[in-house]
Amino acid sequence: MPDQAQNSDVARSSSNAVNKKRSAPAEFSIDAAAAIASREAAKRAKTANARTILSQSGEESLSHGMLYISRFVNAREFEVKELTSSMKKSKAIQKQQTFQIVPRTLRRRAASHHVKLLPPRFRARAAEEMRDNPTPPASKTHRRNTRIYLRRATAAKLRVLARSKKAYHYHRKHRMGPIGINKLVVRPIRGLKFKKRQKNKDWLPTHLWHAKRAHMITKWGYAIPNHPNDKCYRPTHRQSQNGSGVVFDTSYFCTMILQGQKNSVIRVLNAITRAKAGGAQYTAEHRAYEGPIFYSTWPKAPMCPGEPEPKAYEDRMLGDAVIYFDVLSPNATEEESNVRRALIRVHPSIFMTVWEMLLDLSSKARLLENDQSLEVQDCRYAIGSIDVFGPKVLRIVGTVLRGFSDLALAKAWTVARRTGNPKQMLHGIVFPMNFFDPRTITVKTRNRQYWNNFDTLNPNVKQDRLLAEMVHSGALKQPSALFTQKGRDAKVEHNTVARRRLKKRRSRSEIKTHERKQFQIVFEDDIPIPSLVIRRKNGALSILLPYQWVSIFYRKMVIEGCTIFGGLEQYHQIMSERMLPYFPNDFPGTAPGLAEAKELADAAEKDWSKRPKSKRFNYASLQLRNGDKRGELGNPFGCDWEYLLKNTSEQTRASTKPAQAPSEEEQGTDENDTAASSTIAEAQVVDDDPWMIPNFAAALKDKGNLSKGDKLAKALFQVKLYLVGKGAPARNARVYSIPQNDRLRWMKLKQNRKIGPDSPEYPRCPTRENLIGFVTSGGFNLIEGKGSGIASFSWDKLEQSVGFAYRYCVVRDVGEKFGRLAFYKPL
Repeated sequence: MPDQAQNSDVARSSSNAVNKKRSAPAEFSIDAAAAIASREAAKRAKTANARTILSQSGEESLSHGMLYISRFVNAREFEVKELTSSMKKSKAIQKQQTFQIVPRTLRRRAASHHVKLLPPRFRARAAEEMRDNPTPPASKTHRRNTRIYLRRATAAKLRVLARSKKAYHYHRKHRMGPIGINKLVVRPIRGLKFKKRQKNKDWLPTHLWHAKRAHMITKWGYAIPNHPNDKCYRPTHRQSQNGSGVVFDTSYFCTMILQGQKNSVIRVLNAITRAKAGGAQYTAEHRAYEGPIFYSTWPKAPMCPGEPEPKAYEDRMLGDAVIYFDVLSPNATEEESNVRRALIRVHPSIFMTVWEMLLDLSSKARLLENDQSLEVQDCRYAIGSIDVFGPKVLRIVGTVLRGFSDLALAKAWTVARRTGNPKQMLHGIVFPMNFFDPRTITVKTRNRQYWNNFDTLNPNVKQDRLLAEMVHSGALKQPSALFTQKGRDAKVEHNTVARRRLKKRRSRSEIKTHERKQFQIVFEDDIPIPSLVIRRKNGALSILLPYQWVSIFYRKMVIEGCTIFGGLEQYHQIMSERMLPYFPNDFPGTAPGLAEAKELADAAEKDWSKRPKSKRFNYASLQLRNGDKRGELGNPFGCDWEYLLKNTSEQTRASTKPAQAPSEEEQGTDENDTAASSTIAEAQVVDDDPWMIPNFAAALKDKGNLSKGDKLAKALFQVKLYLVGKGAPARNARVYSIPQNDRLRWMKLKQNRKIGPDSPEYPRCPTRENLIGFVTSGGFNLIEGKGSGIASFSWDKLEQSVGFAYRYCVVRDVGEKFGRLAFYKPL
C-alpha cells in the first residue's frame, strides 16, 4: 500500500508538472522537470539499496573496503522482519496435535480422539488441547435405555463372578504339553473353538496374539508369523543393533531329550556330530553345543572325542542343532549319577530325519550296549522357546523376569545382566534359571537408570572377564527341572488370580521397597518355572520354557520390555546383516535348502507369468556381449544348482529345463529327445544333489583326505560377499571367477570408482565357463554400509578356474548385462 501511494503521488506530481509546463515559461518548466526526475531517481536508488546485498565497495555502508555492521543491519531490516514473520506463520500452520505425534507402534488402527486411549505420557497434553478446541465433541442425541443398561451390567457381573469361580481350575486347560517316549507325540488342539483351523497345521503358543498383528503363513507344519503388519525394516535394524531388542517366538523349533546311560548317550551324540558334542567342554563344563549334525549310522568302534574324523566331509549335512547336557544333582545316588539326559533342538524341516535317525541309533544301542534305559522323548509340545536379539537383552530379561536360584548362579546372572549385550559372553553359556510368574510384578523399564551402568561390583574388572571366571569356577553347574516331567508341569493360573496377587503386593509398601533393592525375593505362593537361557552363536539369547508359559513371558517382554516383535523375514534380515547364514535358505547342500530354493523359484515364476506379456522381462533374449549364446544362465527365477554342478554338454543343458521362453535355436529340437533327457535327469536327481562343506578352513587343511570322485564335484561351501563399489547383490545373483587376463581391468574399478557400466573402460562380464556359484541372500547391509550377501560356491568349479587364494569375483544380478566387482570371505 505505501508503494502504491508513492506511485500515485509521483504520477499526480508528474501530471501537474506537465500541466504547468504548458502554462508556465520554458525555463521554469525545465527546472521543475529536472527536480522531479532527480527526486524519483533518489527514491529508486534508496529502494534498490534496501533490496540488494552489497558487493561493491562504492556503497554507503562500505568505506575504504570496511563494512559498517550498523548500516548493513539497517539495510537488511526488511528481510529480517519478513523471514521472522514467515517462520512464525509456518510454525503455527504445521502445529501437530497429540494424536499425530504418537509413535507408530502405539497408534490405534481406529484413530479415535479419546484421551484415555493414548499412552499415559500424552494424556495431559491431549486433555488441554481438547479444552482449547473451539468445537466441543458432539453430545449424545438419545437417552440411555435404563432396562437394557441394567441387563448388560448384570450380565457383565455374572461373567466376572463365573470367571473368578473357574479361575482356580484354569490350569487344567493349560497343563503341561504331552510328550512321546520312543514314538511321536499326539498333536494337541489349542481350544475346541478353533479346532477346524488346526487340521493341517499347528498353532504356536502366541498364535492368537500374532494373528492380529502379523501376516501368518503355513510353513513346516506350523502357522508362523512371516512379518508384522507395520513397516518394520529399519526399526528391526535399529532395535537389534542399538535399541532394546527384537523378540521372536521360536517354539516351532523341535525339542527332543535323549536319556540313558552316560556312555550310550555320548556315543549316539558323537555319531551325529562327528565326535564334537561329547567333548569335555560340553559334558564337564556344561556348555551348549551349537553346530552341524550329519546323517550317521551306528559306528563299528566307539568314537571318542580324540579320534580323527575319517572322510567327514563326504557325509551329507542335515542342518544345525543345539545340544545341552543336563547337570547331575549333588545329592544323586550312584544309579542316578550314571543316567544322563541331553536336550536336542533342531529345525522343524529336519525333525523327522533326525527323529528316525535317533530311534535307529538308540535301538542298536539297546542291542549292542545292553542299555535298556536309552530312550528318545518327543518334547515338541512340552518345551517352547523365545529368541531375543539386541544389545540390552540381558538387562531387559533380568528386569522384566523375576527369578530365584542358587547364590552362585544368582551372582553370575547379576553380572550377566549388567553386561547387557550377549555378544560379550562366551558361546554356548547356559543359565539354568528358575523364573516366577511375570504377571505378579510391576516393571518400569524406561526409568531404569542402571541399564547404562557398566560395572557396579568391581570397577577394575570387566564384566565379561568376571563372568568367564564364574563359568570356569562351576557357578553355572546347576540342575534344571526343565528335563523332568514334574518341572515342566508348572500350572498356569488365570489372569484374575495373578492380578489379585499383584494388587495385594502393591499395597504392601515394605515389599515394594524390598523389590526395588533386592533381586532375589520369594513369596509363599510363588511357583518356580524352570528355564534355560542360552547364548547363541548368532548373538541371540534363547530362553527355553515350558510350552504353556511361552505366551505369558512373550507378552511381558514385548509390552513392558520396550522391544518389538518380528517374524521369519525379520529373523532372516538380522542374520543377513550380521553376515551369518540363515537356515534353510543359505544351505543349498541340504534337503530343506533345496526344497526352499525350489519353493522360492516357483513363486517367482508364478508372479512373472501373471504379468502381461509387455511387462515381462524376456530372459531368453538377454545378450551379455561376452561371446556367450543368448539367454540367462540356468533358471532365471532361482539358483540353478543342477545347471552349475552338471557337465556343460548340450545334452546336460537340455535336461536342466530353465523356466524361460525357448530361443529360436531351441524351437527346432525334437520333443521326444527333450522328454527323454528330462526323465533321465529326474531319475538321477538323488545322486546329483549337492552337499555342504561345513568348515571351509578345516577342509583346506585336510585337502589331501578329500576324495576326487563324483562327491567332491557336488560339494558346496558358504562365503560372505562384499561389493567393492556401488550397488547391492540380489538373491539368485550369478557369481563368476575373474580370468587371469581380465584381472587388471577389474582392479581398475577398485582404484577408480567413477568408471561406470556405460563407460568403455568397464570390463565385460566373464563367460559361463567361469560361473562358480549363486547368491542365496543379498541386499544392502545397513551395518556394513554397502552391498553384501551370503553365497555358495562350487568347490570343483573354483578349484579348476582360479583356485582358493584369489578372493575377488564378479557378481551379476539376474537380467543385467554387466557385473560388479566383489570380495569374498569363506565362512
